[in-house]
Amino acid sequence: MNVTVLGGTRFMGRRIVMQLLREGHAVTIVHRGSQPNAAPPGVTEIVGDRSDPRVLVAVKESAPDAIVDMSAYTAQQCAELLDAVGDVSRWVHCSTGALYEPSPVFPWAEDTAYGPWALWGQYGVEKLGCELLLQDRRSAQVSVVFRPPYVLGPGNYAPREEFILNRLLDGAEILIPGDGESLLHMVSADEIGQMFARAVDHPLPTGFHSFNAGGPNLVSSLGLVHLLAEISGTTPRVRHIKRSADGAHFNTADHVFPFPDVPYVLDGTKLAEHGLVSRPAPLIDVLHESFEHLMRNPPRRTWTRTAAEQSAA
Repeated sequence: MNVTVLGGTRFMGRRIVMQLLREGHAVTIVHRGSQPNAAPPGVTEIVGDRSDPRVLVAVKESAPDAIVDMSAYTAQQCAELLDAVGDVSRWVHCSTGALYEPSPVFPWAEDTAYGPWALWGQYGVEKLGCELLLQDRRSAQVSVVFRPPYVLGPGNYAPREEFILNRLLDGAEILIPGDGESLLHMVSADEIGQMFARAVDHPLPTGFHSFNAGGPNLVSSLGLVHLLAEISGTTPRVRHIKRSADGAHFNTADHVFPFPDVPYVLDGTKLAEHGLVSRPAPLIDVLHESFEHLMRNPPRRTWTRTAAEQSAA
């Protein structure tokens, strides 16, 4: 199949592209040119902003059998792409579990009511808008949306593991909101690569299909710190601080800890039933890979306290 991937140069997108190539697909990637050596051998590139009309024309001219959209963060971005190539036979979209209305009953299945979750601010609102557009405008084609929990893995562009590892390695105090015992749901970037690549030709009836993109890996905030301390051979210095009020916006760029102290567990039963991912890697293995990647890349060992940490100190 001819597959066009928007956002295929970093972290999850890169893994999806490599998996598509392994499965024998012809791949075109759309990116802004910000990453060196962005395209693997054999991949066609369209360089430019996805909202540029010339880029959208080039996407249409790539004659895709399938679209994999990793970079639609707003409903407008999704609508622009739909205007250009909305009739493509298969559409695979990266959504989020942040669009659910939080329920005290876990895990959250795909039929959990839409929120979106106020904790994540406008991000969940816009991702919900993308899903609603796909449902409304692609009733005659196949659309697949994946709703990941927290994604981990080497080279994570959200410095989750590295946030903790850098502080552990330098003997710095780690601040954890609340008791740190809320369960967090993790999925590896490699698993994301598998499921998105398989979804481009997985047998599905016409219409809209949603999948929670997470396996069995659950850990608490405090448990994650201790796992990373074990892997890095360090002794954690942890201080618990007062958590913010329920429903407060989690600032992804400025926080005291890279996960909010609220439970987040998705039901992956439907994903497993459809065979869209092979056996998940154990969380400890994924964290080992992240640690080893950090140690091989000294620039990633440079860090400073966030403003939120400094205020809480």
